[in-house]
Amino acid sequence: MRCSLIAAASAGFLFLSSPANAVCHSIACDGEFITHLRVEASGNILIDTSGDESLLNCTLFSGGYIVLRASEINADKIYAMLLTAHSQGKPIGRIRIREGSSPCSITYTWQLQ
Repeated sequence: MRCSLIAAASAGFLFLSSPANAVCHSIACDGEFITHLRVEASGNILIDTSGDESLLNCTLFSGGYIVLRASEINADKIYAMLLTAHSQGKPIGRIRIREGSSPCSITYTWQLQ
């Protein structure tokens, strides 16, 4: 019985964090993979995900990018999280955007285990 509960709990966790549940919606992209990171000379970082960023309530930069501005206080930490997830082939738990921002900018991210 104990093994069955552990297996069921593990299966539930895998289901909740599965890329099959990945989605972009008006305020965030959840469970998406980072497909493209571009660092500009200004220090700003352009981000593309496996999701449909056009669903976000913001204006995407240059044809489809979310922007992490170098001037953000914790830009280096957010970039480290995005780069780590990308290099390990793991999805990001959430990329939360500033609603109505132009270009579309990040307020925070979190990582799935």
